[in-house]
Amino acid sequence: MGYSAPGDLGADLLYFDIETAPMMGAADWLEVPEAPANYKDEAKIAAYKEAAAAKELERTSLDLDLCRVVAIGAAHNAEPVMAFTVQNGTVQEEAALLENFWDLVRVPGRVLVGFNCLAFDLPILVRRSQYLRVPVPWLNIGKYRHSGIMDVMQILSFDGMVRARSQGFYCKRFGITVGSEDTHTGADIAALVEAGDWEAIRTHVTADVEKLRALFTLVVGRGWTSPQPAIRHRARRACEVCGKTVAVLKTGRVQKHRCIPRKPTNCEHGVDILQPCEACQRLVNTLADDVPQVF
Repeated sequence: MGYSAPGDLGADLLYFDIETAPMMGAADWLEVPEAPANYKDEAKIAAYKEAAAAKELERTSLDLDLCRVVAIGAAHNAEPVMAFTVQNGTVQEEAALLENFWDLVRVPGRVLVGFNCLAFDLPILVRRSQYLRVPVPWLNIGKYRHSGIMDVMQILSFDGMVRARSQGFYCKRFGITVGSEDTHTGADIAALVEAGDWEAIRTHVTADVEKLRALFTLVVGRGWTSPQPAIRHRARRACEVCGKTVAVLKTGRVQKHRCIPRKPTNCEHGVDILQPCEACQRLVNTLADDVPQVF
């Protein structure tokens, strides 16, 4: 899998989550579908187009080219969650919000932890930064290669091999109760922005980061064993009896050994190369104790 192993994480984790809403003027970029061919009444056609446009506009909150970032929650290790919002709704304020977040990311050795952050949060943060001309640090956000980034949804879905569910589902399933004071979901954010309820938005993004941290700690810190990279150890020594080189190779838990003869087919004792002589075998057994075992 592409995610980092817990042993490589160190103690510098940045948990984060974002909230989005349709950007100003998003409706101008929408392609409203035509009414079905069997619609003949002009009033019904107009009503259909209006409903379709409203539905498309609602979806722009999830479109990295048509949304805007209205809030970012972040927490370093066990520190309190910091919630930032763009309360005035200007692009200058959003640009400053993005700059502040990237400053947190640029710390050397820092590891980002999110939920569905590889497919949603990070692409949107990068794209909005590109549109607003905000410098972005280099990020490796490939699906399978993303060092320095931990996506809890990918971990729980085994890199997409099984069905992925929402963060709310997993928190409920694992019995995580932090952030229970929040009664909103991400689908409510656009309406909260429209109503100017920024306190509710801050409460929601703060709760999401707290849930993320609790879920990550439970899954990665306690209930998940990291895959170990293949480590190769080789030892060589000449056989004291026949002078041949004996090699012992261990990769993970697999041990292989072989006699490498000076003669084409067998050693001086007349033993076939696939069956080391007794002296060579004793040497192999000795070497095996010298080669570290990898678990």
